[in-house]
Parts: sequence; structure tokens; C-alpha cells
Amino acid sequence: MRSLRRLGERLSLARNRCSGRMRNQLRRPKLRDMILRALRRAVRSEKVRVAFLWHFHQPMYKDFLADEYVMPWVRLHALKDYYDMGAIMASVDGARATFNFVGSLLLQLDDYANGQANDVFLRLTAKPADSLDETERQFLLENFFSVSNKVIAGYPRYSELLTRRNATLRGQRPASSFSKSDFLDLQVLFNLAWSGNTLRRESPVVKALEEKRSGFTEDEKLALLDAQQSFLSRVTSLYRKLASDGAAELSTTPFFHPILPLIANVGNARECMPNVVLPSKWSGSIRDAKRQVHDAAKLFADQFGVPLRGMWPAEGSVSQDTCGIYTKLGIKWIATDEAILSKSLSQGKLQSLERNRAQLYAPHFVKAGGRPLSVFFRDHELSDTIGFVYSSWKADEAVSDFLRKLSGIRDLISGTSGSRFDRTPPIVSVILDGENAWQHYADNGEPFLRELYSRLVRTEWVELVRFGDYVEEFGPGEQLPSLAAGSWIRGDFSIWIGHPEDNQAWDYVAEAREALVKSPPSDANSKQLAWQSLFAAEGSDWNWWFGDDHSCDNILQFDHLFRKHIANVFSLIGREPPFDLSVPIKKSGPMLAVQQPTQFIGPVIDGKDTTYFEWVGAGVFEQQSAGHGAMHQVATIAKKLYFGFDLENLFIRVDFAQDVASILDGRSGHEIAVYVTLPSQRRAKIVAERGDRGGSYSLRMFWQNDGGWKQVEARGSVGVDRVLEMAIPFEALGCAAHDKIMLAVKITRNHRVIESIPEGSLIEVTVPGPEFEQEEWCV
Repeated sequence: MRSLRRLGERLSLARNRCSGRMRNQLRRPKLRDMILRALRRAVRSEKVRVAFLWHFHQPMYKDFLADEYVMPWVRLHALKDYYDMGAIMASVDGARATFNFVGSLLLQLDDYANGQANDVFLRLTAKPADSLDETERQFLLENFFSVSNKVIAGYPRYSELLTRRNATLRGQRPASSFSKSDFLDLQVLFNLAWSGNTLRRESPVVKALEEKRSGFTEDEKLALLDAQQSFLSRVTSLYRKLASDGAAELSTTPFFHPILPLIANVGNARECMPNVVLPSKWSGSIRDAKRQVHDAAKLFADQFGVPLRGMWPAEGSVSQDTCGIYTKLGIKWIATDEAILSKSLSQGKLQSLERNRAQLYAPHFVKAGGRPLSVFFRDHELSDTIGFVYSSWKADEAVSDFLRKLSGIRDLISGTSGSRFDRTPPIVSVILDGENAWQHYADNGEPFLRELYSRLVRTEWVELVRFGDYVEEFGPGEQLPSLAAGSWIRGDFSIWIGHPEDNQAWDYVAEAREALVKSPPSDANSKQLAWQSLFAAEGSDWNWWFGDDHSCDNILQFDHLFRKHIANVFSLIGREPPFDLSVPIKKSGPMLAVQQPTQFIGPVIDGKDTTYFEWVGAGVFEQQSAGHGAMHQVATIAKKLYFGFDLENLFIRVDFAQDVASILDGRSGHEIAVYVTLPSQRRAKIVAERGDRGGSYSLRMFWQNDGGWKQVEARGSVGVDRVLEMAIPFEALGCAAHDKIMLAVKITRNHRVIESIPEGSLIEVTVPGPEFEQEEWCV
């Protein structure tokens, strides 16, 4: 209260020194009001401003080419978190916060709100439980417990089903022990568990199901889905109102959540990681960086209709050369982590953050494009304590601890010499994920958040503010010579670049971009979809999972979706996607359930299941799409792959879930091909085809050549009837005994891969020598 005391002392001195006439003037209303305003400003100047930014983000789960969603998390977090976060803040008078919506999230929210999005979770929830086939039931057992165990524990029936499911996965009980009513309850309970507190309070349907707890009907399930669908349209309208009322500031992130400095110029990685190994093909594209920011700003304006004042760069990733992209669009502020301030101060040879931590709470700006760009630096400890620590605390104790930490910051600032905070008041930036932490809190975090907002509003020396308001009232702050490159994790980009898996992903982006620029689609819609697919692949989420830093149950699904976005670029320009895109980037994952050959075989290549014995001893892989999680279609075209050999030939058989002749009718645009990768990494493609006018089937053979395929003379035979059978001479493949070759079968339609066997992997086969059967013989 130093400045307030100084003002009071000066007013008292002035009053004692002035004449009686002047003392009478001090009693005049205008002069008295002026003095009161000055006193109020003085009191406000003693307050610590606290600015919250809650980050809402999901990667692009939509396959633009197939026009379908492959993961459900946008819909589920909208039901459980996005609406409730705004509603909780709105329920506390005087509460203020900033809510950050990533562009890709807004796009997907709009699709769901308008009923234009569907995903496999939603489809299998809507499907009658007694109509689920074996694969679909397995999918439910593997995926419909994807919610916090703390939440599941609140439903006795859900807990019972989880216990039984776990026993099934351990092989202790068969999946057939689950009845129709078990699956129906599981469909309802999964979606009920993802219903947020507002939906539970306001929807009579949800209330009734919460009370019933089990024994649900098909009509009740559909009523729940209808209630949830209606609720989805309320999310963006709530935030539009909060923004127009002045309670919330809304911000966004470059559209598909890219690490913008690495998109603009991959050399930015070297600034914070001097010894990093960079990708061999990706160098960066300032054009793409600008598009990611521009497109996010445009969608933000379309969705919310309020001025965009600030952006949260994805993962707090910043660099000096990307700041001008923001200022050119009129962006006034961005934010990142305190580690970046520390590095920026060091680069500018200024007093270090370690020696003067109070600098963290002073506003700063950098010049970019001749304009100031305010940069706020998050308090790492305060932010992470909410994200990772307080979930196990009682709400009142957690908030008391938060206020204690704030009080320590206030004392630190009060003890700072100089006039820094006489010019501009301190601001504490608390920035964190606004969607994933709450499942670990009691009642999805609502008691904690209400207590947090309420206590802060009632605390005299705290004022909740919005970042944009602070900049408008107090200006951009103190200038930094430049902004150091880095992110909010370790202050560098090591999560997203440098590891061989990361760099492979970047090079795939480079190859797809080069192909798209050289051969853009002629029609406008395909061109737009191709660029959207490329920009989606530039998002940060894929590389988050590559390398050694992170792991999750769905890691191969993220890998698959990244490669799908890249493959779509090639398909949309009329090129077959490179074969490498069919192989996971992630090197560790579940082992394929492949039965290897045990003896030589000699099938008749006629496409018929001639005798039971002709494929006995062959290797077998059975397609189980449900086992691949949410990423893949539940209905498959191919059911089973057989592979085997004699000393001269590789034999392939594919069994189908539908008539194979209708797939290879010569007019549908389908193609079925066997891919063989040799130890030298040379790759062959053997295609089964039928002429446009029907008739017999034949083989075409290609060798991969400079990114394309060169046709060569085909050798071997093919038969198509009930199944597809091929015989391919090892000599034609250039194979020798004991070579390890890799196999995959792909089904494409108009150059787009619609199914792979196996999905997202390869089957290793060892070319046999004469001693093969002796080695495999056993009693």
C-alpha cells in the first residue's frame, strides 16, 4: 500500500497548507469526485492482476477425404468440459477469464453441433445392442471404458462391467458371456459418464438415466443421444454471450495447432537446440505458417463475431520471426512460458529471471513488423499446480494454497526496488489445458473452480483480468530486444523434432507438400481438401506421440491418422500414396497376431476353396478391425489373409466379407495389390485386375522407381472366384532362400487406400530353403 499511503500523505499536507477558501473548494462535488477517482486508481494499483487462460484443443480427427470422424473426443469433451467451463465462470459475479479455442476444434464443434459429424463411437452407440456383430461387440469392450476410473466408480453397474471386461481381456472369461442387456447398458453408461454437470442438472432425460443406473432400454438410449445432440449447439453460443457481456475474452491458436516456428523455418530449432538433427527434406514454409494463423483468425470471426485480440501459440511455441505474422493481422498479444522470458532476457544481456523473478509479473513486448506485440509469460508453478496437483486436494484447501502462493508473489513484487510496478501493475498469467485435468478432480472440477473464482473475486488485493483489457489499459509493457525461440515444454522444441520418428514425419509432410504444389487438383473442392489435409498433418499432436517422450493406449491410432492425412494429399492429386505411408512411424506397439507357415503348400490357383487341405500349413492373419481402436472402420472388406510357399513360389490368398468379383469388376475403380519389400528395401507391387469388359483375371507387376511405379513383365498366376489366390515366383521378386521379406495387401478405390491387411503394419516372411520342413517338423 506504499503508493496509497503516499497519496494520502500528500492530500493531507495540501489540505493543511491551503487557505480556508481552498478548503471549502475541496468540498465541491467535482473536485471531490476527482480525488475519489484518484484514490480508487491508487487502490487498484496495489492489486495483483491475475489472468487465467483455459486452453481448449483437439487435433483434426476428421478424415477429409472420407468425410468421417475417426475419434470421438471433440463431442465428448464438449458435453463434459467445454460448456461447463464457461458456465462455472459465468455463475460467479465479477469472475473474468480467457478461453482459447483452437481452430481445428472450432471446425469440428461446428460439424457436431450441426449434426454433420459422425464417428464410430456414435454409430455403435446408436446401433441396437442385439444387432451388434462380434467385431462391434469387441470394439465396445475395448473402447467404451475410455473414461476416468474415478468416474466409472460412481456407477456400480459400470464398475461391474469393467471388472468383467478386464477378466475377458485376460482370457479368464469369454466375450460371449456378455449379454444383449450388458452391451445396451455399456452403450448408455459410456455416454452418460461423458455428460457434464450442466447437462446432468438441466436435462430430464439425463437425470432419469442417472437415477435408473442400469437396465436401460433402446428408447432411453436414443433419447440420451438426442439430448446430447441438442446440448452441443449451446457451446459456442454460450461463449459468444460471455464475450459480448465482457466476462470472457476469447482467443485462438494457429488453425491446426502447429508448432509455428518449425512450420515457418525449421532452422528455428537450432536456436534453442544447437545440436539437433533436422529432417532431411522439411525446411519450412512461411506461406503455410501465415495460412495457419490467417485461417484461424477467419474462423474465429465467423464463429464468435467479436474482435480477436490475442492468440495462444500451440504449445506456447514462439520465435522472433513468427511474431510479425500475428501483428500483421492486428493481434495485440500472445503468451508463452516463463522459460522463454528467461532465455529472452539472457539473449538481451538483461538481468536474469533467476536474480529478479519479479520480472515475470511485468508486461513485456517485442517489435514485429513495426508494431508492438505484447507477450505474457505463464507462471509455471501456479499453472501446473492446478493442472497436476490440486486434483487430490479438498477444494477449499487447494484454493487457500493458491492464494498463499499469490500472496508470496505479491510480497516479492512489493520488495522489488525501482519504479517498474509504479508504471504498470503486476500481472500473474495462469495458463493451462482447460479440458483434461478435470476428470481427476472431484465432480469434474466444479467445486474447485467455483471456490477459486469466488475467493479471488472476494480477495481485496486480487483483480481478475483479461489479457486484452490489460494491454488496452496499461499498454504493451517493457520492450524485449527479441523473443527467444522455444515452447512451454523445456523451453525448446525437442518434443516435436530431432528424434528419427519426428523427422520422418516432417519429411512425409515435405514430400506431400511438394507433390501438391507441383500437381494441384484441377477442381476447387479437391484442392481445398488436399490443402486442409496437409495443414492438418502439420499439427503438433502427431509428433507429440512420436519419439520417446510420451505414450498412450491410442498411440497407433494417432500414428495412423497422421499418415492418413498425408495419404489423402496424394489421393486427391490423383497419385497413389507412397507405400511407406502404410507402415507405422512409431516403432513400438502391439505385436501382430500372425500365424507363420509350418509346411510347404501347393494350392490350385483358381479362386476357389478347392479342398480343405490345400492351404493347411500356410501362414494366417485374421483381420480384426475392432482391435485397432477408434481409428478404423468397423466393417471390413477383407476377412483373412493366407500366405505360404513352396521352394519356387510365394502363395497369397485373401478371403472377403463380400463378393470379390463385385470388387474387381473392372468398373468400380477398385484395385487389390500385394506389396513385397525386399531386404534391400526395394519394393514390388503385384496387382490383380480384370478387364473393363469382364473375362479372365490377370496380374500386373511394378517395381518402385523414384517415388513412382515402373511396370515390368508380370510372372505368376491369379484366380478370383469365392476368394482371391495368387502365385508369385520368388525368382520374379529377386528373392533368395532365407531372405526376410515384408508383405501387405492393399485395397484401393480410385487411388485411395480403403483397407490394408494388416492395418498399419507389415507381415514378415522368411523365404524358405530346402531344409524348411525339417526345421518346422515336430511331434
